[in-house]
Amino acid sequence: MTKNFDSDTDALIQREQVNTRGALYDLEDWIIDQVRPYEGMKILDVGCGTGKQIFAFAIYVYSAGENWGLDISDKAVEAVNERARQEGMKQIRAIQGPLDKGT
Repeated sequence: MTKNFDSDTDALIQREQVNTRGALYDLEDWIIDQVRPYEGMKILDVGCGTGKQIFAFAIYVYSAGENWGLDISDKAVEAVNERARQEGMKQIRAIQGPLDKGT
């Protein structure tokens, strides 16, 4: 049985803010320490939401790399692509699609 994912972008943003305020550690710093991104790296963020991790990685992969996001929410994908456009980050692109093969 496939569960339905919550695609409410406003709720996602609120959860990110609560997690950031209450976290003992910075998740993006931890991920960067584990992955050790480098210039030209290609990254896929499955369940990217509004792109918090995608934008954290962008400064490491630069324009030679690619930062892709996949999310079920059209609004979240639009938010990522709009921010990338506004900030001139052509290496970032998000697409809408299912997160599991059961849908």
